[in-house]
Amino acid sequence: MATYSFFVNGQEITTEENKSLLRFLRDDLHLTSVKDGCSEGACGTCTVVIDGIATKGCVMTTKLAQGKHILTVEGLTHEEQEAFVYAFGAVGAVQCGFCIPGMVMSGAALVRQNPNPTEEEVRWAIRGNVCRCTGYKKIIEGIQLAAAVLRGEAQIDEDLEHGDEYGVGKRAFRVDVRRKVLATASTPMTWTIATSRTWRTRLPCAPSTLVPASSRSTHPRQRSCLAFLASLRPRTCR
Repeated sequence: MATYSFFVNGQEITTEENKSLLRFLRDDLHLTSVKDGCSEGACGTCTVVIDGIATKGCVMTTKLAQGKHILTVEGLTHEEQEAFVYAFGAVGAVQCGFCIPGMVMSGAALVRQNPNPTEEEVRWAIRGNVCRCTGYKKIIEGIQLAAAVLRGEAQIDEDLEHGDEYGVGKRAFRVDVRRKVLATASTPMTWTIATSRTWRTRLPCAPSTLVPASSRSTHPRQRSCLAFLASLRPRTCR
């Protein structure tokens, strides 16, 4: 039986199974930063860096990965992780968080090759990553700020992440930024395939929505929102 060997975050891995790299990283290695958003190479939530190039994990197989070096959010250096956590939090780039690890890896691949990217270069780097929450302005700003931190032209303001002063006109660093950027969130907002179901609204042009299968939230507004989403017709295709 054939065996396939490659490196994941610096560690040599061997498997006899030829399967989607996305599924192997998630199911076998339990690297939860690699999200399964479409399994068709369309959304970019499973983006990893392979031999220095941002690549969608769902279109790569363990057989094709033979001899390659694969990097996920978990394998970024501490400096890179801290830079992206601070930058994405400082500019407000994180919302639901599902697309963020893929955005981070596309940004990290760019910054490693080009420490001082322009806005157009960042736009091109994340062209394969889809964010369904909002536009991409803050994400682009976040990648550029992370690059500035990594090249020493900007400093991480630790007080911003841990600060208690919030109000109109003041910057607010979301309390879940770190967990969403590094994909360590254990709450329903992680929205992984293992803890969620995909639903489609009755409106033909409305986007599909990942709905947590269970929620411990006691906030009435969140409970009512989840109840509404759960009442929508299940998506049956794929």
